[in-house]
Amino acid sequence: MSEIIVKENLPDKQPVEADICIIGSGAAGCVLAYELAKTHKRIVILEKGRHYSIEWIKRMQNDEHELLKLWKNRGIFVSRNYSVNIAQGQCVGGSTMINYGICFEIPDAVLTDWQQTHKVSISKDELGAAYKRVGEMIDIRKITAQEAGKSHVKLKEGCDKLGYSSDWMSKCYIPDKGKQSAYVAYLQKANFESIELYANCTAKKIVVENKKAVGVIADFKGNQFDKPKDLAVTAKRIILSAGPIASSELLLQCNLSNSNGQVGKHLSVHPSSSVVAEFDEELQGDEGYPMAFYCDEFSIRKKGKPGFVIESVFVPPSQYAIITPSYGKENRDFYLSKYNHAAMAGVLVHDKPDEPKGIVTLNWQKDAVVDYELSKVDQKNMTEGLKEAARIYLKAGAKQVITGHIEKTVIENEEQLGLIDQRGAGMGALLMASAHPQGGNRMGDDKSASVVDSHCCSHEIKNLFICDASVFPTAVGVNPQYTVMAIATLTADYINNNPPT
Repeated sequence: MSEIIVKENLPDKQPVEADICIIGSGAAGCVLAYELAKTHKRIVILEKGRHYSIEWIKRMQNDEHELLKLWKNRGIFVSRNYSVNIAQGQCVGGSTMINYGICFEIPDAVLTDWQQTHKVSISKDELGAAYKRVGEMIDIRKITAQEAGKSHVKLKEGCDKLGYSSDWMSKCYIPDKGKQSAYVAYLQKANFESIELYANCTAKKIVVENKKAVGVIADFKGNQFDKPKDLAVTAKRIILSAGPIASSELLLQCNLSNSNGQVGKHLSVHPSSSVVAEFDEELQGDEGYPMAFYCDEFSIRKKGKPGFVIESVFVPPSQYAIITPSYGKENRDFYLSKYNHAAMAGVLVHDKPDEPKGIVTLNWQKDAVVDYELSKVDQKNMTEGLKEAARIYLKAGAKQVITGHIEKTVIENEEQLGLIDQRGAGMGALLMASAHPQGGNRMGDDKSASVVDSHCCSHEIKNLFICDASVFPTAVGVNPQYTVMAIATLTADYINNNPPT
């Protein structure tokens, strides 16, 4: 299969004229490009990150250092108080190129809250039909115990003994072909003749005339060593799909769609921390999948209110060394002796965006910064999640369980679980990470409390759409990629069926 051609030079004639200009090529951008290319003659995609071929990624799949090129800032973007690191993809394909392709539908309670509290008019049937279309494109299938690996089975064993609700994950993956990222499953199947893709291209201004979006000005570099040059695009519609932080950043830089002060507000991140369990037997976790099993006993899927999900993971040595305690020789010896005997899990907290409010703002250089701190409720959920994860592994026969606390915390039996309460989850207590930023440009039909309507169209700027996880009114409480792609499908349908105003 040939790959889509990425433009390496400025066009001879500017501005480039397009029907639609899409800023960003991640989970939403790729879906939009594919669906819109069915009915529109010319679509221009502007992607800030570089393009990496499928063959390059296959060659580098075991090279941690090289694969960091797919991440924004090589995986480092910390909140202003350093409490959480928010990992994001920055390349053609976006975060779908670096995540594990896990797919969950939005929990019913979350969609109901969006409809009732935030005035979102997307119905369950509409979203269900979009999920079905996306699922057929990305080949969703449930992981089996045999292919997952022994380390993931340990989480299942503990859940079964405790009677906790749990299951194997579903992911977009085809055996012998690999993960079906948005780039592979959508952009590579799109009508190439309708799409022009510019990588190494940073949108810096959305051009608005008479309250209508009419174009984009971007800094374009043919390769990473070129000096940036202006690229001008005119389009009948502009779609901002750069992700929750970058989309908010560009709107704030341009002072657009923000007369109600809602841009950048209500950010959620699904803060996560980890436990590492040591077993007598060798589990060889690096021979299985990175993620495979989940426990949703304490999540909104089962309880009807935000809680937490426990997900089995297995990380490479560099990340493992960070989450295990001690330094220097002690850390090295621990890694060398325990790695093949380890099972690991992440605790994903369903954070409530109003307690406190996560916010995207601009610093003095006009770059995005994030203010974020766990509320007391979220701290309690994190602590309970770590305790339950430890309990599950102890039931499965773990010798000891190590939590992600900064202060070394080792649990050898259930009587010691109170130590996790003592450590807590406040500022500086835990190593916390996020791979699921959501919110910042809320969706809803109440113009005073949201940035876009239920079709992802700006309330204030005609022909400007914002379509990515930033439009989520609240966090979904599960891995969000599937929902991002479903909403992008609905947005593309609306655009295809409604001419510009």
